Amino acid sequence: MPTQSQCKSLGSIFGRLTEKICRGIFFLEDRAFIEPPYEILHYIVASDETNPILDALRTHGTIYTREPGITVCRAVAEDNPNAAVFSIEIWGQIKVYASVLESERD
Repeated sequence: MPTQSQCKSLGSIFGRLTEKICRGIFFLEDRAFIEPPYEILHYIVASDETNPILDALRTHGTIYTREPGITVCRAVAEDNPNAAVFSIEIWGQIKVYASVLESERD
């Protein structure tokens, strides 16, 4: 069983990887940089079929793969091309979700 310190380290590694993937897809697809006031947040979402984030990804998402290890789905907001939600799956074992949204911080 991993220690609390090891879990924090893994969370930090997956957070940085998630941010790099989101930034990379925005740059490759849209030639856009994610800069303030936008920020990338990563999190775990329950696999509830009624979850609006998962529904948006299923309905409006574009899938990017780097077989065999990484599958990413991105759904861009219709009213803001700089805002999106992501689903990132690594080796079919780890699933991380991310959002790129305007920061609410001042």
